[in-house]
Amino acid sequence: TRRSSDLSLANWQSETGQDKNSSWKSAGLPSACNVAAQSKDFWITSSTYAGATLGSTHQATIAIGTFGLGGITGNIALTLDGVSEVKGLTGKFSASSVPATGTSVLTLTASSSTPAGTYPITILGNLGNITHTVTVSLVVP
Repeated sequence: TRRSSDLSLANWQSETGQDKNSSWKSAGLPSACNVAAQSKDFWITSSTYAGATLGSTHQATIAIGTFGLGGITGNIALTLDGVSEVKGLTGKFSASSVPATGTSVLTLTASSSTPAGTYPITILGNLGNITHTVTVSLVVP
């Protein structure tokens, strides 16, 4: 049995920054569509996947969204990769566990010893045997 969820996809390209294989077949971008999954699954997205820059407070925030598909239930565990490799950088989620359709905010904080550069930060979402990732860039001026 296929289940579906109504999701607003008005900004689908920016919200699925890593989904380079998707395309619309309609003449115009719809404001919403019905997404049907063949099995239980979820998407993990970020509206700031193109990059975040540390501000004067030495912090940057990145919004994370999860979208459950196919009737999936449960909580998605969020973890990070790429933070511990950068000297003086730490990261913390506002919620490290979110519902299948939920949100969290990642706050990245650098110390004065964090070298300037652009760093890839990968956000991992895991629910059962399903893991998805989204990678964002962090600019340290």
